[in-house]
Amino acid sequence: MEGKIVVCNTSDPYEIFDAVTEVNRTGGQLKEVVDYIKSTETATGNLLETKAIDDVTAPNVASFSARGPNYFFPDILKPAITAPGVEIFAPFSPAGNPSGFPTDQQIRGVRYDTWNLNFVHKSKLVPFRVYINPSWSPSAIKSALMTTGHLNPKKAPYPGLVYETLRADYFKCICGKNLSTELNVSCAGVVLIEDKDLNHPTMTAKVEKGKSFNVTFTRTVTNVGPDNSIYNGKSILGSLEDITLDPYILSFKARNEKKSFQLIVAVTEFEGFGSASIQWFDEKHTARSPIVVFTD
Repeated sequence: MEGKIVVCNTSDPYEIFDAVTEVNRTGGQLKEVVDYIKSTETATGNLLETKAIDDVTAPNVASFSARGPNYFFPDILKPAITAPGVEIFAPFSPAGNPSGFPTDQQIRGVRYDTWNLNFVHKSKLVPFRVYINPSWSPSAIKSALMTTGHLNPKKAPYPGLVYETLRADYFKCICGKNLSTELNVSCAGVVLIEDKDLNHPTMTAKVEKGKSFNVTFTRTVTNVGPDNSIYNGKSILGSLEDITLDPYILSFKARNEKKSFQLIVAVTEFEGFGSASIQWFDEKHTARSPIVVFTD
């Protein structure tokens, strides 16, 4: 096929999603192209030079992803961890094709757009993390993955600080939502909390539209770095511009020591969606947490 331009008509809608989107965006004229090809035996065409564009908004969450907010717990940000999952070229068994359809002639690899491969990327890092620090709790491992960027294997083992969410914390949140009967949980003597107050690496709050408000988040972090560590806090402003952090310096004498802080977001006549982030950092570590406020 060298030197040829091939025009294909496929019955598989998933194979043409990206192509159709791009053709439509540029005012595509498929019918005119096909009519031209049929009109002559010597049809010709030119290939334009392609250019790679650096998208400053990347990485983005795909539209087909299981996005939030969670119906029962809207103040817990979803997704928690992002990883590559779009346009992934992956091998498959030579014993059969990936789709199962007899007309599928792919023999070496196939491009996937699916959360399944996203999950594979994320799950591979968990045993790696356990190997480095076998004493860490599942929530500490999750926090390390969440606060060190878009699934960064090099930074995830060394976040400096982690947000540990205990089993008792989830009980407090479940009881605060009056879900104890459905989940067979006893709330006797349990201190109730809102889901925004769950000791989670993200900070999210659903608020009433058009109102002015202050939202306070309280979090506790654990030092998993060396003894005598000092972390500075910094808010990175986005569409949320009035953020107060108290205290903005956390000093730890020992590893596994815990410290608490409060973050206050102030907004006037808020509508829609607002975001920012907070970083705790020292000379070697950075733990970043997103801040999200939204309305219906």
